[in-house]
Amino acid sequence: MPFCVKTWISCTFTALPAADIAIAIKGVQRADDDKLGEVLPRLHEEDPTFTASFDAELHQTIARGVGELPIVPPLATVANAVSNATGVRFTELPLSPPRILERLSSAS
Repeated sequence: MPFCVKTWISCTFTALPAADIAIAIKGVQRADDDKLGEVLPRLHEEDPTFTASFDAELHQTIARGVGELPIVPPLATVANAVSNATGVRFTELPLSPPRILERLSSAS
């Protein structure tokens, strides 16, 4: 039996937490610093809680983030959405299609 969900899952946006971890990063060579200038903005696009800025006083690039904090709430949100759509409560991660099918089979 193929796995198919015909229900849209809607998530509300929550405010992002402030960065609580900061580290200085520096390339080994000048070319590495140039690459950091290209890569760091892309990391921010993927994780809006990640920021990087150059501190002129310290002559260092400082990267800031929140660690694993933003990863956990979305997983719980997805698990709740799947539970709401299927009527079956999921308490273990990861939520993979085989695990969902197994759980749905044992619940019926």
